[in-house]
Amino acid sequence: MADRIQTTPGGYDHNAVQSWVSRGGHIDQSCDAPDDSYRLFKHKDGHHIWLQPDGSINICSVKVPADNKNGGKMKVSVWGDAMVLVRQDCDIEVRGDTRLECDGNIEAHSTGDLKLGSEGNIKLMATKNIEIHAQQAIGLGAKAKLSIDTPKIEENTDMKKTSVSGPLNDVINGERTLEMSAEKGTFHITSKGHMIQTVKGDYQLIVGGRSQEKVGGKIPKIPLPAMGGQTQAKSIELGADGGTGKMEKVVIGNSVETVTVGNKTTNVAAGNMTTAVGAGTYTVAAGVNATITGTKNVTIAGATVFLN
Repeated sequence: MADRIQTTPGGYDHNAVQSWVSRGGHIDQSCDAPDDSYRLFKHKDGHHIWLQPDGSINICSVKVPADNKNGGKMKVSVWGDAMVLVRQDCDIEVRGDTRLECDGNIEAHSTGDLKLGSEGNIKLMATKNIEIHAQQAIGLGAKAKLSIDTPKIEENTDMKKTSVSGPLNDVINGERTLEMSAEKGTFHITSKGHMIQTVKGDYQLIVGGRSQEKVGGKIPKIPLPAMGGQTQAKSIELGADGGTGKMEKVVIGNSVETVTVGNKTTNVAAGNMTTAVGAGTYTVAAGVNATITGTKNVTIAGATVFLN
């Protein structure tokens, strides 16, 4: 049984402090000083519970000896519910690792800001889904790289804008489809510089309505090297890699080519040139002169040939 020993520490009235010290060195101490009353329960090895006069409770668990890897632990076991209520600020400082394990759900709620920071890496892992919802904006920023590795991405948004200050490269190993589902929508592609389209296979353009192509012909300050010294507004080269030529077919309607100011020249370097009108009239009209020249023979054949 513990012995009762009354001590008088310096600065205290000997009647204010009472200590009970066991034979093993454990201390149960009370101080009834009007301005600095406290209660202390202290183990002989140093860990203690200290009830301070300002309402604070100090619980200290120490390692004995100091290099003991298993000493100095504190364990709190609650077989029912537990609630911790903090009226002001709450600080938790851990010098080692922290591990939180829960068999049920974990919910964190804040009426202010919620910040999560780390000087190392942050990982979010789930065997099922991860959802991020915000009533306003969500911002993602990375000074080095933002990587997304997933077999499938689905986006559903009312408006999307992408701004890239440097190069943008999309590499697709499969197929890609761009579809405008709105009948009154318009698909714009604008380049203040050059634009190059390279198709190593076939190229098919299907237009359900009308098609218009307008080429200004202005030579840029920094021309595209592939254009060489070309001065024409538009140049089309066919069959350079072994193709068979060009075919234009108008199923229903007219075909009109107009040169407002300038000349039009059709050159066939080697081969024939045929213009056939199955049913109708073929007319060549010139405002000034018309010349038909052949290095050998010129043949004009018809049921009736009129020469004025």
